[in-house]
Amino acid sequence: MLFASSRDDPPTKTQRAQRSNLNSFSVFMKSSIVAGVDIGGSHITAALINLTDRKILPGSQRRDTVNANGTAGEIVGGWASVIRDCFASHQLQSGRTGIAMPGPFDYNEGISLIKDQGKYRSLYGLNVKELLAEA
Repeated sequence: MLFASSRDDPPTKTQRAQRSNLNSFSVFMKSSIVAGVDIGGSHITAALINLTDRKILPGSQRRDTVNANGTAGEIVGGWASVIRDCFASHQLQSGRTGIAMPGPFDYNEGISLIKDQGKYRSLYGLNVKELLAEA
């Protein structure tokens, strides 16, 4: 056992150091995992990626179709569901996410400028970054 001791005994200096190292490692591991998301005109694909070894985490990939002519709530809700499911595949609540999104788009501000392209019309002028964060 890593922390073998009686419940009444205070942790030793070694045990405190081990706990600190474990906590630091745990934070590092969680921060090295990101979601990579590809949003297209008719689909969304997401997977968790370990930035340390630059590999997709097995079992994390998710893909679903998107009704690009739906309401903003339907579109963003569908995207958010896939992203949440991707994180949940490895018991993570959420995390850093990189998204590839079709344009035209104000990528710095998160505002969709897509109109008259037969897709995502309901997102025009909306801050998609904020909508996804709230979903």
